[in-house]
Amino acid sequence: MGIDVQCQRFGSISNAIHIISIVAAEGLLIIRTHALWKQNKRFLAVLLALAAISITSAVSITEVINNLETPVDPSAPPKSTCTFQAGRSSAIQYGFLVVYELLLMSLTVFKRYQDYRDSNSRLVRAIFQGGVRYMTAIIFVSVANILIMSVVPVSCMVYLVLVRQILLIWGRYRMMK
Repeated sequence: MGIDVQCQRFGSISNAIHIISIVAAEGLLIIRTHALWKQNKRFLAVLLALAAISITSAVSITEVINNLETPVDPSAPPKSTCTFQAGRSSAIQYGFLVVYELLLMSLTVFKRYQDYRDSNSRLVRAIFQGGVRYMTAIIFVSVANILIMSVVPVSCMVYLVLVRQILLIWGRYRMMK
């Protein structure tokens, strides 16, 4: 098997893992928010619809921008697909992700002060504080990714995307404790 085929497989697998990680993290946040809103099915339908609209918009806008970019110079050396790289247009996708996460965090904080304002339960405090800390960390890293994707050359972005993935895994581990 040639190195190009191996690199393409690695690129595809790495991209799939990246997407699955983001979807899993957002799924956990949606489930948490849905539970805090007393498992309201209409509320869940709205959250899922907004997630679908956000994903569709992010991908569509990114595709349009990618199609508008200047074509690759045929004399330029081929790009390696053996690393996980994100283009500048991926900042748009992270932008939609940040907006959606801010919405979930706002709904969580709103519910905390609407229904659980007078609660002194350690469990309630832990659930809300842990959730807000986790969402804040993820939003911070996503904003950092947006800024860096907008300024830094593509080759340096690999490490930042990996940092976000590590934070996602660490956050899921902390939520399970």
